[in-house]
Amino acid sequence: MAEQSQFFDQDAIAFEAHAGVHIYTLPDGSELDPPNSTTLRDRLLHTFNERSATSLVLDLSGVEYMDSTALGVLVGSLKKCREREINLVIDIAGVNSSNLGKIFRVTGLERVFNIQLGRSQEP
Repeated sequence: MAEQSQFFDQDAIAFEAHAGVHIYTLPDGSELDPPNSTTLRDRLLHTFNERSATSLVLDLSGVEYMDSTALGVLVGSLKKCREREINLVIDIAGVNSSNLGKIFRVTGLERVFNIQLGRSQEP
């Protein structure tokens, strides 16, 4: 029997804002499957509606699994960021960085996104 993913609500996604930089950190052990991807998308609406945001950092370092639904949310987020002139950075530092990096490489999205290995390189 397949193991069921742990669902998280919007409050489980940590949010920080510093001088126009909005940082969303997903919980350790997260799985970005359809329900959790929808939660992330809904949480990001705050930044897309906020006129003071100049950069958006998605800290995915705690993510253990990501499916095509999550990639769709990320691509949609990138489109919204570009429309609003918000710089999008995806942080995949951590123990799962090679797995997430492979997903971005295989899909060709590593050429589309600004992917970083740690927040020391924030925009």
